[in-house]
Amino acid sequence: MNNVFLVCPDNEQLINSLSGYSLVPVITRVGRIASLQRLANKANTHLHCVIIHSIRPLSSIIFNDEWRSIPIALFVPGIGNISSLMNQVEIMKNQNLRVYLSANKDENLTAARILSSLGVETAIVFDQSPVNWNLLRDLAAYAIYNITAHADIAPFGYLKERYNPVKQINFESLYFNDPEFYLHLDDAGRVALTREEYDRGEFISRDVSELATIRDNIKYLRAIEKWREHFLSFDKCACCPAWKICMGSFQVDEEDYNCRDFFLEIMDAIETMLSRTVEKKIVWQP
Repeated sequence: MNNVFLVCPDNEQLINSLSGYSLVPVITRVGRIASLQRLANKANTHLHCVIIHSIRPLSSIIFNDEWRSIPIALFVPGIGNISSLMNQVEIMKNQNLRVYLSANKDENLTAARILSSLGVETAIVFDQSPVNWNLLRDLAAYAIYNITAHADIAPFGYLKERYNPVKQINFESLYFNDPEFYLHLDDAGRVALTREEYDRGEFISRDVSELATIRDNIKYLRAIEKWREHFLSFDKCACCPAWKICMGSFQVDEEDYNCRDFFLEIMDAIETMLSRTVEKKIVWQP
């Protein structure tokens, strides 16, 4: 079971009880990063990543070069002041960092492109809010078609890198929301299969003592096969030609086909780029 990453609160007693596991502590203040590294080492755990949910914009966060070896998933409401941000770009580029921005703000889609061009990896977070599909299409096109140096924008770069025309891709692991790879613990060590179930208080175990056998839990087994339910009920996702790169990540209502068209465009763009043969340019010779 130790090959599953445990998303957990910043709780010293809990972390000390998880020896041998790979952890993803969730914090709200960057000042805790270095302390978590020391705590993880002391507890004989592996710090897979640190999730930071900041209420402050990216430009107001002061990065420390000491964090360079620590993987960071930084969720921010926006990038803030561009001038202030530029003062930290170089140190940000040296971090093992991905910045998460919500798709429900148009300015964040522009911000992701700015950060990508500056060499900072980003991820677009799709929540339940309305999405500006036109801006999202522009961003996806930039991420997939752009052949100049730029940092990845997830999930587009992730899909492009792993695309296989005969296999499906689940990009939910980028958002720590795939129970095959990530489980969510509360302060008592109870396990939830997704962040949504964690927030609703839906747990499948009583404490950390059940972690070793969690793969035998019937609710866990059902969760990792949940994608098959689309085909059993034969809903709109089941007949979507872009299924293999989305796997039903969006909840589609009866009249909304925007996600289908969007992911079809992404799939076509990826196939176009992968089919290109780049010939060496020969400049005139004397």
